[in-house]
Amino acid sequence: MNILLIRTGGLGDSLLTLPVAHTIKKIHSDMKFHILGNEMMLSVARLSGIFDRYHYIDTGGFYKIFSDSAPSEFLRSFFSKFDIVYFFTTAPEKEIKKTIIDSGARNCHVLDPRKPNNLKGHIADHLMTILGESHISPPLAISTEFTIDQSLTRKRSGVLIHPGSGSRSKNWPLKNFIRLAESVTSQVSFLLGPAEIERGMEKDILSEVFHVIKTESLSELLQVLSEAELYVGNDSGVSHLAAMCGTPCVVLFGATDPAVWRPVGRDVTIVPSGNGLMNGISIEEVLNVVIEKVLIQAT
Repeated sequence: MNILLIRTGGLGDSLLTLPVAHTIKKIHSDMKFHILGNEMMLSVARLSGIFDRYHYIDTGGFYKIFSDSAPSEFLRSFFSKFDIVYFFTTAPEKEIKKTIIDSGARNCHVLDPRKPNNLKGHIADHLMTILGESHISPPLAISTEFTIDQSLTRKRSGVLIHPGSGSRSKNWPLKNFIRLAESVTSQVSFLLGPAEIERGMEKDILSEVFHVIKTESLSELLQVLSEAELYVGNDSGVSHLAAMCGTPCVVLFGATDPAVWRPVGRDVTIVPSGNGLMNGISIEEVLNVVIEKVLIQAT
């Protein structure tokens, strides 16, 4: 018997899908678990170790899922293998479900992954509703184990700062991160991805003072995050990854609601803004939290 999860999105979206996948795996432990997604979702899925088979949604004729015409032979050949399909999509639920069932799947659950206006809890609570009320469990208590080469994992050390995110409105000013780094007695490294490099952050960081780390793959990023004694960053996909791999985290929130979007992890401290903007967070309050967390890790 086979189960399929369908999900596309960026790093944060992909990571927040893992608690659902983890629960599906527990419920249907005797079934083969497949995933159909974009490149980022499949990269995250492979690291999670949850799935048995992987399918790339941008190949073949998967685009016809969203067509009004009758299911193609390609879709019938693919979906007829599945007993249950869980589909996260913004497309109309009724039409999508009909297409999947008409393509041969025995059952299909569809959910819009966007935050509902009336959501009162974490976004993972909403995503979990695709399973039905009886299977909802506290998402922040769910542990997702990533596949890390333990032979490469050294003892945790140093503070790792990731100063970016997918939106400028979610970024604490870089000058504040630099002043924070100058005030911390521990070794500090700055983690920069393509977005941060494109925005010119690298040239503003004194590389002769602080180590600058640039990763080329998701597995390499996970390894770097797993070796940090403490991670500091904004509301971003990287912060979610740091939390999920067990690294103690300090995450800054201003433009977004931490009650909805906080990273899922066992050791996450949130520093919220007093005015709903990132400039409403002072260097002193972040520094105090970082110092406290470093001292805890040292004991």
